[in-house]
Amino acid sequence: MLDRIAKFDPRLKSYATVMSEQALADASRALQEIGAGRYRGTLHGVPVAIRDLCYTKGVRTRGGTAVLKNFVPTFDGRVVTKLRPAGAVVLGKLTFQKSRRR
Repeated sequence: MLDRIAKFDPRLKSYATVMSEQALADASRALQEIGAGRYRGTLHGVPVAIRDLCYTKGVRTRGGTAVLKNFVPTFDGRVVTKLRPAGAVVLGKLTFQKSRRR
């Protein structure tokens, strides 16, 4: 998934932040846990991306506004606090781009 993001996102511009290192670490942890029979549920090991509106501890969260361009929360928002314990692999933060009609 990270390779596809690197290949296509320069054109699509869907990610505000790609969290490669954390995603690889989370995927490795999920692989080990699932292999050992410690299955957390249906999202365990599933790659997901979250909107840049959701606070993510230690990761820049701009929320689509210039005012927050350097804001890094010290805690996770509600969505993230549900995804991480479920074992989801967070690939990054998604941004919103208005489509350009030709």
